[in-house]
Amino acid sequence: MSCGTLIVGNNVPEENEFNYRRKKVTLCGCVMPVKTKLMFAKCPLNKWDSFRLSKEEIAELREFVGGLPLSTLSREQVKRLYEMKSKLTGRREQPSTCGSCVASLIKEFKKQLELLD
Repeated sequence: MSCGTLIVGNNVPEENEFNYRRKKVTLCGCVMPVKTKLMFAKCPLNKWDSFRLSKEEIAELREFVGGLPLSTLSREQVKRLYEMKSKLTGRREQPSTCGSCVASLIKEFKKQLELLD
């Protein structure tokens, strides 16, 4: 599912350009699940940015996720993790007590932060 025809690079196919209410509109070809899940991706036509976080908050997220223990997390750490997820998704996320859910969230954060480098 995408916003128009998927594009590679910065070249927009002609089928992504059309008139809507007398205005020229260009669909960006963004992959919608990526766009709505986490704001780690960036629109190739700069219609939306990669984060709802400032650079300082990204650095804080990187430091927080990098400093998490490999064993068990405290309630405060899990709560902070889900607060950051809520900020990224734009939806209120309830902290989970499921260990594998928390582990997969940490793994996803680490994966996406690596892609930024």
